[in-house]
Parts: sequence; structure tokens; C-alpha cells
Amino acid sequence: MDTSTNTTSLFYVMETLRLFHHHRLALPVSRHFIVDGLPHITAVLAEVKTGQRWAVDPWPHNNGELPDVLPVESWVSQD
Repeated sequence: MDTSTNTTSLFYVMETLRLFHHHRLALPVSRHFIVDGLPHITAVLAEVKTGQRWAVDPWPHNNGELPDVLPVESWVSQD
């Protein structure tokens, strides 16, 4: 939950500073309930032209490593 909140907050600041030209911030999404019944949640960006939503998930990686970036539909369906 913390990782998705931090990523979403960073994207919010970037959007507020008008650093995104081809994307906009979208609502976070969740998948599968994991440890202690909590869902895995991630930040989402949407393409301005097409509306395609992209899950940006740094949680599976160490700090400083590139996040997983997948279409939301693909990310949600992963185990």
C-alpha cells in the first residue's frame, strides 16, 4: 500500500507541474488479496489520446530499480 501511495503521489506532483504531455494520472487499481487479506494496489497512468491505462508497479523490485509497467488488464490478471 505504501509503495502505490508514494508512486501515485509522485505522479500527482509531476502532473501538477505539467511534466506529463502524453499521459494523465488515473485512479490506482488493485488485484488479488495477499498477506493478511490486503490487496496489492498500484499506481496508474492513462494515455491522453487513447485512454489506455498502464499499471506502474515498483513493489516487486528493490528501490531504484525500474518498475513493472503493464497494461492494467494484464497487471490485474497476473498471479
